[in-house]
Amino acid sequence: MTATSRPGRRIACVALLAAIPLTACAAGYQAETSRERTTLTSVSAAKGNLTLRNIFFVGPASSGENMPLYLAIFNGGTSSDKLMSISSSSFSGGFVPSDASIRANGQKYYNQGDGDVPQLVGAKNQVRVGQTVNVTLNFQQAGELTITVPVEAKTDGLAGRSPTPTPSPSETPSATPSVVASASASASVEASASPSASASP
Repeated sequence: MTATSRPGRRIACVALLAAIPLTACAAGYQAETSRERTTLTSVSAAKGNLTLRNIFFVGPASSGENMPLYLAIFNGGTSSDKLMSISSSSFSGGFVPSDASIRANGQKYYNQGDGDVPQLVGAKNQVRVGQTVNVTLNFQQAGELTITVPVEAKTDGLAGRSPTPTPSPSETPSATPSVVASASASASVEASASPSASASP
């Protein structure tokens, strides 16, 4: 009886060992897309014809600061949709880029490094990396979608960068006249200095 039971045990052990690498290989991938995760922590959601993937904030944000949202939006419908607003009870307001439409059977990406992305504006309290924030996205066709989104740390490419929700007044026009004025002043100084030099015998 002992001799006949050994082959069965060997087959069971081989089958078990063969299954382990397959499980380990799948650990770094999302089941929904079979693609490597772009962040260590992100969430997915869906509403109507829209599917949202790799949703995360980049923080931290001190009180009064803004926090950018990154995500990919896929539209499986036959008509276009548009992100109209973004809001959270933890922030005083929200900002949506002017070009926030998602065409029919198309997609919209807001990636790290992009300056013009949806943002929550004016944190009411400090928001730390590792926390989650409840955010409501309002779409023109799909309607409102509330998601609990994790806060990721800034990457090297985003360190020190804080995208502004509205274009700040351009400083270039005001700076240019002063530069021109200083250049004119230096030219007039040189012009006045030349006659005095030539007047001397």
